[in-house]
Amino acid sequence: MKYTNKFLGALCLTAFGFASCADDYSLLDYDVEKPASIEAYEYLNDYKPLKEYVNADVNPDFKLGTGITASTYSEGGMVYRLATSNFDEVTPGNAMKHASVVGDDGSMSFDAISSFVAKAKEGGQTIYGHTLAWHAQQRNKYLNTLLKDREIPVDPDAVVVVEDFSFDYKTFTEYNYWGQKPEGASITVGENGLIIYNPTVIPEFWTFQYHVTPGNIPLKANSYTLTAKIKGSEAGSLTA
Repeated sequence: MKYTNKFLGALCLTAFGFASCADDYSLLDYDVEKPASIEAYEYLNDYKPLKEYVNADVNPDFKLGTGITASTYSEGGMVYRLATSNFDEVTPGNAMKHASVVGDDGSMSFDAISSFVAKAKEGGQTIYGHTLAWHAQQRNKYLNTLLKDREIPVDPDAVVVVEDFSFDYKTFTEYNYWGQKPEGASITVGENGLIIYNPTVIPEFWTFQYHVTPGNIPLKANSYTLTAKIKGSEAGSLTA
């Protein structure tokens, strides 16, 4: 028992000694300099939230929005506070895209976006949804199953039009005529192509013909359609 009493007494003395030492120091006298990294950005406190710089009276339909990661926004932390205080509207990054909502088996999950919508309502913000279709971030594995083992119907009587040759007559350099050339008739190269001028009506139109030679056209045994852009200065008729 004596040993125990002496030991407890020693503990009490030690604790008392610590307590008496603590009285000699005060945290009120301990100065800490403000970090330069914080001091450098204190000027931002002088600015209002970004959305307050938009004059709602002059631009009632204008909304200042930002793109944001849905999961981070839904956590309600610093990113959420910055978004709600500075912007009227948010777009949830990739969360609304096809690959984010649709699984490989075609099943759909809207849990992440539902949380995002609820959080936006809580913060008084509107949502601008993402693209309905895009060249990327589609759930290709599921989409390809929709086409697997399906024959694409083909009309055997369908005509496929292929352009084999094209010529711009603005670069035309060779022309001639056959028959008796009417007085005043001419053919020149203009800004938009050939300009053919004939001041006299010829009832027997086949007695006078212009021949234009665009060059060697690589034709094959096939059916062809000739298309030309022609414009007349006055109403009339043309025979080709």
